[in-house]
Amino acid sequence: MYLCESTYSSEKTAVWGICGTKILSLSSDFTIQKTIETKTAVLFSNGSSNDSNITSFAIDKYIYVAKKYSPLVEIWDKKSEKLSGVLDCAQFLKEEIVKQRKLKKEDSYTARVKALFLQKNTALWVGTGGGHILLIDLSTRRPLKIISSFCDSIRSMIPAQLDKGSVKNVVLILGCRCTPQKEIQSFLSVWDTNLPHEVQHLKKHNEIRQELAEKARGLSLDL
Repeated sequence: MYLCESTYSSEKTAVWGICGTKILSLSSDFTIQKTIETKTAVLFSNGSSNDSNITSFAIDKYIYVAKKYSPLVEIWDKKSEKLSGVLDCAQFLKEEIVKQRKLKKEDSYTARVKALFLQKNTALWVGTGGGHILLIDLSTRRPLKIISSFCDSIRSMIPAQLDKGSVKNVVLILGCRCTPQKEIQSFLSVWDTNLPHEVQHLKKHNEIRQELAEKARGLSLDL
């Protein structure tokens, strides 16, 4: 069983846990208040079912669930206790490959979700078994940024606060690499939690520049 707290302001006293395919809501004295069974007869667009055990989850207004060997992040509504959406990380990675014009192919196995970290009101950080990091915009449920092949595999993600340096709030990401000698080496990387905001600002800046460039081209044609 794995426990975590919700980032939702109205649920600061609640503790949530997972056991097998079930999500449990616990009171302050660890009495079970609610049980959500995520094992259903649903078949996703990629042909997979959702009857595997939960391996990672994160909670705010919704519950974000990762399951064993799956490239999908399931989004569960706490009130209705029903599946309200799915994030297909394999599809996101395929789209990124096309956008970057890369020849490398990604499959569901390298896109399987290994770790989740929910940054309140900002982004869902997703780490995959192929070493990719996806920042998902919570409002659009689309990738803000995809960091491809950061390592061979992501193992976990947790928030932390640093006492020294200019960056105080960070995300610690545990990853691993396989050496030429076939040895597994683990390493810890430190990421600024402002990264999603910086990506958003850069995108807006690029959009403004593109609009100005198009206006300038239109003026030159008129002349």
